[in-house]
Amino acid sequence: YGTYIEVSSNVKMSRQGHKFAILTGQVRPVHNTKQDAEKFYYSLRDKALLDIEKLRSKYPKYNLDFSPDSLKNIEGLYFDLLDQHKYSKFSVLGLTLNRMEELLAIYYGQVYVQNTSTNWTVEKDAFVPDRYYLAVKFDNNFMTIECTCKTNHYKMEDNKRRQALYREFKKHEKYTVANKG
Repeated sequence: YGTYIEVSSNVKMSRQGHKFAILTGQVRPVHNTKQDAEKFYYSLRDKALLDIEKLRSKYPKYNLDFSPDSLKNIEGLYFDLLDQHKYSKFSVLGLTLNRMEELLAIYYGQVYVQNTSTNWTVEKDAFVPDRYYLAVKFDNNFMTIECTCKTNHYKMEDNKRRQALYREFKKHEKYTVANKG
């Protein structure tokens, strides 16, 4: 699970990018129809949002209010729990490292949905048959919210300040038509 974010557009893909797209698609669950995929991904999203509400209650000082600035907060919580060795295979909240990375991805997408003119969507994988992915849609582009492969967010290069999600949001914010007002 993870916070792998990809903005899809009509740009040509490198050979390495194509290989990566196929590998990423292959780890996604198989769905026979888009309706099956939507049921799966929207359920995954809804359960993640419920768990984020539990995090908000358990860790109020992090102010997880889905504002763009709160991306720094949820990433701070992620790293604080990692530094304190709080992730386990079994816990009351079910908060494993993999689950927290899934929550990071959904939180990131929800920040877009609540603060820009984007909407959740489920899209067909262009490279691997019978595979779909969760995304936020804006204009004619999609931003993949990768919730089906492990990324080990803590190993992300160039994240000394531990604010990669916020930086990514600011970098991609320009693609999201007009902000909601």
